[in-house]
Amino acid sequence: MDTPNVQVSQFMLTPLTPLLSKAHYSNFLTHLQHNREWSPFISGLHMVSIGLRKRSPRKKVRLSGRMRADYDWIDLSIRDISKKGLMAESADPPDRGHYIEIRRFEQILIGRVVWRNGNRFGVMLSDEIDFDAVIEGKANGTANDRRNYSTRPENCQARIIQSPDDWRWVGQVFERTSLTLGGAAIIATTAYYAFDAISKPMAAIGSALKP
Repeated sequence: MDTPNVQVSQFMLTPLTPLLSKAHYSNFLTHLQHNREWSPFISGLHMVSIGLRKRSPRKKVRLSGRMRADYDWIDLSIRDISKKGLMAESADPPDRGHYIEIRRFEQILIGRVVWRNGNRFGVMLSDEIDFDAVIEGKANGTANDRRNYSTRPENCQARIIQSPDDWRWVGQVFERTSLTLGGAAIIATTAYYAFDAISKPMAAIGSALKP
């Protein structure tokens, strides 16, 4: 079985730097990159370089949450978490490269899937997080909370008329009220003059009929 060809970087050969001169170091690096017989050695250096890289402290957890991938919400369990990433399990894990949103109570985490193995997957978060905040489910005040309505100021109880639709509504009410009052005034005036016009002849007839 062939060993996968791994690209050699200077970081992978850092432990060997004190043993080689600058010229020999460059030639040795070029030789490794073009000689497949060194593939096992290259793979070993690759694993060593991964171990030498500084990783953020990780914490083993078991936290339930909800994940939105595309347009669906899926249950997940967070098993491993650090300030910059997490490892989770899901019945339908997203593929590598997908951007997902994870919610746990008031916490909102945004990140990109960087690996997937079975029902487990790793996520690189867009912002650093606080362990305690994620475990307790409280908002941590970072950019991930920009859609968390609990961090926004409370709305005033009074209704503030600002939009054109509200002004149009006020104008319609005023117009209807004016028409109603105007119609009532016209009816009252007409009734008064009609009663006055009828009462005078009736008074004259009543006077004529008196003995």
